[in-house]
Amino acid sequence: MKKIVWTGLVTVAIVTFAALFGLRELTYAQMPDLKAAAAYALDHSALFKIDRVKMYTGGPQSYVFWGEDKLGRKLIVFAGKESVLGIEYLDSGLKEEKVSEIARQQFGFTDIESLVPGIIDPNRKGPLQTDAKYVWEIYGTNTEGEKQYTYLDFYQGKKVWTYQLKPVK
Repeated sequence: MKKIVWTGLVTVAIVTFAALFGLRELTYAQMPDLKAAAAYALDHSALFKIDRVKMYTGGPQSYVFWGEDKLGRKLIVFAGKESVLGIEYLDSGLKEEKVSEIARQQFGFTDIESLVPGIIDPNRKGPLQTDAKYVWEIYGTNTEGEKQYTYLDFYQGKKVWTYQLKPVK
């Protein structure tokens, strides 16, 4: 009886360890260089404490770190593995709640899956060419049931670009 209990406990421990290890590996596979980018952002910007992170893919691909400076002011830092691409204090732009409201009311989002600030390369050619340095990237489902990306000016909420993903037939 003891042998069965111990075998069961060891099996549960191994399965739990494997699941946690797999989850960790999956997370790092989705965000390569996250640790290096976080360390670089902490060492080369006013960022003192990281609260959360997301990846921005609409312009120069970067990690977006939300956090605080040493005085407790909320800021975001856009960083790559070996560079800080931009820094902005959150009170300078629109709040996430306001951006979500604009997205739903003005651009027909019924479900928002991702809402992340991003940085725009001023030399970029194409649809995301704008005078705005920072944008809000909104991804979700519109009233027609289609997936949609909308980019809004970080400060004023004006539309920079919208792109609807059409299903392949």
